[in-house]
Amino acid sequence: MSAYSLNDAVAIIEVDDGKANAVGHSFIDTVNAGLDRAQSEARAVLLKGRPGMFSAGFDLKEFEKGPEATQTLVNAGGRLLLRLFSHPQ
Repeated sequence: MSAYSLNDAVAIIEVDDGKANAVGHSFIDTVNAGLDRAQSEARAVLLKGRPGMFSAGFDLKEFEKGPEATQTLVNAGGRLLLRLFSHPQ
């Protein structure tokens, strides 16, 4: 489950896969979509996981697919971190 809400000009991007919130392509896509939306309608952004668990890190199942899949995911994760760091809100 993922959710986006706007509360008093604060965009809340919530990720919850019911497990460890492993960072895979779906996680990255969800956060990017929320950041896209927040840029046009929010003054601040809150990124949150489920209670007690933000994320356990990269999805190791993706790494099991081999070096190319690993590199693709790590690069996408790096781009997301850079985007979060440089996001205007």
